[in-house]
Amino acid sequence: MLAKKFRLRNNKEIKEVFRKGRVLTGRYFLLKYLKNEQGNFRLAVSISPRIITRAVDRNRLKRVIKEHFRRQAGDLPAMDVLLIARSALRKVGETDIRREIDWLIRQLRNK
Repeated sequence: MLAKKFRLRNNKEIKEVFRKGRVLTGRYFLLKYLKNEQGNFRLAVSISPRIITRAVDRNRLKRVIKEHFRRQAGDLPAMDVLLIARSALRKVGETDIRREIDWLIRQLRNK
């Protein structure tokens, strides 16, 4: 589970990242990021019910994504990240999702 200090939970902060953040685009995710003064990495994940209709599947996927980020949280720069699922996510397996997240994390480290 992602510790509270690594979660982006305030709606105001999420909207700020959405408005002012820079964008990284992958096949399955759109990643918006904004440097922060918190001193650590913070994450929010958004998966629309239009993309994955069953809440059980959506929540499981969010847990998988957050766990993947949690394992690498110490190596990530101090920034707020909003990870938004794209419609292509419907048709892929967990391995492809992990690969894309690894690629996005590598891109974030270079920023």
